Amino acid sequence: MQEVKRRIDRIVLFDMDNTLLQGRFIDTAAAEMGFSDKLEQARQEIQHAVLRTQTIASLLAGTSRQQMFQIADSIPLVADAAKVITELKNLGYMTAIVSDSYDCVVQQVGKRLGIDLVFANQLEFVQNKVTGVVTIPGYFLKTEGSWCEHAVCKSHLVRFIVEQCGVAAADIVAVGDSENDVCMVRLAGLGVSFCTQHQLLRDSAKHHIETREFGPLLAWVQELNGRCQDEF
Repeated sequence: MQEVKRRIDRIVLFDMDNTLLQGRFIDTAAAEMGFSDKLEQARQEIQHAVLRTQTIASLLAGTSRQQMFQIADSIPLVADAAKVITELKNLGYMTAIVSDSYDCVVQQVGKRLGIDLVFANQLEFVQNKVTGVVTIPGYFLKTEGSWCEHAVCKSHLVRFIVEQCGVAAADIVAVGDSENDVCMVRLAGLGVSFCTQHQLLRDSAKHHIETREFGPLLAWVQELNGRCQDEF
């Protein structure tokens, strides 16, 4: 992050599952490996966010790194995602994926898209096999002075970027589709909901994308840049 602190002026934060990807990694993995019922049970029965994350990660124990990559690569990207990300970078934005999925998966998706940075849970491997152990990075965890009360939240990363990397909240764009993205989208200067079914996220976002394409996002960012230049 020391390198990041010297480089960031403006940044776009993308959720991964059902946003950049046309599907969810863990759902796809569960269907392929036969633990969909256990996955749904964990989601329904475990309320504690950290314990739920740890339990779901344990279902992947024994999976090879290569199989993780293959599953990630099997999920289609939103068709114009790579093109729009390139255009955002040309406008001077750093781009990042912020996901509660796993770092190896998010890095793989990031490579497909030309993403600059990834922020995700850290999945442990031994001899290229998943152990089932996962670490939630500190930038997702509530600390003194956090901007929301959730124990684990993407908004804690937004605060980290603002306070530690010197980026103004007005220069952060955030895009997500689910309840887990509400705080991140609300706190960003430009928050965008993407094909969401969650009313709270819609209420928290400034703009809404209703079809699986990022062209509207690029237009809003270009408009924002134009207003900033006029003010300058």
